[in-house]
Amino acid sequence: MSGAGIPLDKTFAVLANCQNSDADAVLMQAVVSPHNAIARRAAKCIGQRQSTQRIADLIKKTEQLGDAAITELARAEERIAPALKQCLLNPKPDQRLLTLEFVRRTASVGQITHLLQLVDDPANALQTQTSNVVRELVTKLAYRLAGTAQPGLEHLSDEAIHSTQMHLLNELDRRSEKFDDVRDQELYVECILLLGQSNCTAVRNVLDKRGSAGRHMVKTVLQKALHPHLIDVVCETLTHNEPHQKLLQVFVSREDVPFVTRVLEWLPVPVTGSLEANLRDIDELPWLSSEHATWNAIPQSLHAKAVKLINALGVPKDLKRELKKWILTNSGPEGRAAAGDLFEDLADDETQQVLYEALSDENPEVEAWATHQLRSQKVPDAFEQLLKRLDATSDLVRDAARDELADFNLEKLYGYLAKMPPEMASKCGAIIRKIDPNTATSLRAEMQHVFRWKKLRAARAAASLGMVDELLISLGQLTEDPDTTVRRTAIEALQESTSPDAIRLIERRLNDPNRVVRETAKRALSHLQPS
Repeated sequence: MSGAGIPLDKTFAVLANCQNSDADAVLMQAVVSPHNAIARRAAKCIGQRQSTQRIADLIKKTEQLGDAAITELARAEERIAPALKQCLLNPKPDQRLLTLEFVRRTASVGQITHLLQLVDDPANALQTQTSNVVRELVTKLAYRLAGTAQPGLEHLSDEAIHSTQMHLLNELDRRSEKFDDVRDQELYVECILLLGQSNCTAVRNVLDKRGSAGRHMVKTVLQKALHPHLIDVVCETLTHNEPHQKLLQVFVSREDVPFVTRVLEWLPVPVTGSLEANLRDIDELPWLSSEHATWNAIPQSLHAKAVKLINALGVPKDLKRELKKWILTNSGPEGRAAAGDLFEDLADDETQQVLYEALSDENPEVEAWATHQLRSQKVPDAFEQLLKRLDATSDLVRDAARDELADFNLEKLYGYLAKMPPEMASKCGAIIRKIDPNTATSLRAEMQHVFRWKKLRAARAAASLGMVDELLISLGQLTEDPDTTVRRTAIEALQESTSPDAIRLIERRLNDPNRVVRETAKRALSHLQPS
């Protein structure tokens, strides 16, 4: 395919420079070709020729243009802009409608100023369609400015995007000076809020200097706005010493899921300064009820922030308690952890109910969270519940149980083993190995330690915990130790083995130079080989 482009390039180079009308006809046929390589080159040629008539003819084929041609024509926006302007101002509704669709598909944001002229033109029979195209193009700009670009503006540099933003804000602000005369007030306000920051002149003017009609329209737009930037405008007023009242009214009245979700995404943590003071003054929000449908729709990943917001608001304590208990009962591990301070206010039976339900949750992360709470919240059967979860199928739950039982370790157990009945010691051994899978490794290391007392306690622990067979080699090495007590203790441990190798290790000590060791070996063999 790489070689196939060369003849095509030569062909379209000739067509681009040919002024014959037949060349125009060929290009018009090629631009709607199903073959992307042909359509793209034809679109590029038409853009280079910059003829208003040719662009007008091209616009008639808007519905037939493929994505490859549209992409190429978008790159030619600056060159074809004068021709597009003339086509937009064409009084024929069918031609204007096709041009609007062409501008929309090519994302020709440079035409927005001319589109605004049409919006305000009483003779324009396509005002709704024109407004919709303006709204779509400005929305694309807003997403690009926010760094979450939608397809369609890749051909413009960041510098061009910012230049277009400033030009449009100035134009919209100038045109809205006589706000009562604006035909589509909602469009103007929406575009200004989409493109401007809360402190820019155009936004301040539409909030404060366009009269009651402007302020009312701001509230109307923001009351139903779904674009994140528009919701951020509402939120940001709470960071000011004196929040704008119209924006504040929107904040305290909206209860739809997209709005609440964006508020939580926007919320900075920690909540400080003017934001903290302003939230404290809010004592009621329509969606602050555990029975409100919004809560089930808010992503669990935002529940932790919801707790931060609840704590910051000036709503009654009983409502805060209700909402945090809902999160503590229904959220994921992050949300529950954020609401964990509520345990201090819950009765013991409420705490136990919350944790027992979480222990039965299908989400292993939730079960792991509850496992971590059992001891700190003093659940009566915490130890039994933790032991049970040492055998959980989920790694998360097993690790949580091990963490909580970490103080039930070998070091702590050494002092109790001698006093334990054999059956209990064996059970402890099984538990210790579940808590710490490296128990055998730890005992092995102690048996190789330079300190005599460490070797002795490790050998005794191996026998008590039923781990002799796992440590047979290390115990065999201890039977060769220079210290007679260590040799004797290792032999006593080996007599608890079920392996034939233990007998061979003990038999080696029947000729030990120390009489006590020899007698210990004989008794051990009698234990392993009763007559």
